[in-house]
Amino acid sequence: MKTVKTTSDLNKMALRTGARVEDESGNQFNTEKKKAVPPKRLEPEVPLEAPPPPPKPEKPDLGSVKVAETIVDASRTTATMLQQIKEEIANVQLTAPEPITHWEFTFVRDTKGYIVRLVADATAPIKILN
Repeated sequence: MKTVKTTSDLNKMALRTGARVEDESGNQFNTEKKKAVPPKRLEPEVPLEAPPPPPKPEKPDLGSVKVAETIVDASRTTATMLQQIKEEIANVQLTAPEPITHWEFTFVRDTKGYIVRLVADATAPIKILN
């Protein structure tokens, strides 16, 4: 026999072990570890039928043919434009000058030795061969 301090602890223990618990009114619960069963369906289950497939047209619709031709023409035009843009980008990258990474500074001074002007000239990058 086990002593339990609170009613909630008693209920938890009864549900966990399958013990029989009687409340003040004499009702018993959880005497056989039975699990709750979902209620039965009152109405019969009606299976959903798939809608019939649409009938296939005997010949293509003229409007659909025109739309398809327009889409194909637009796709060809787009592919041609993309190829031309790709070639132009490749040409720009090949003909672009190298970035300026070296500068030569000249300090122009007056008769008293104060700096009057600073002249900066870009020089070609120094290439080192190993």
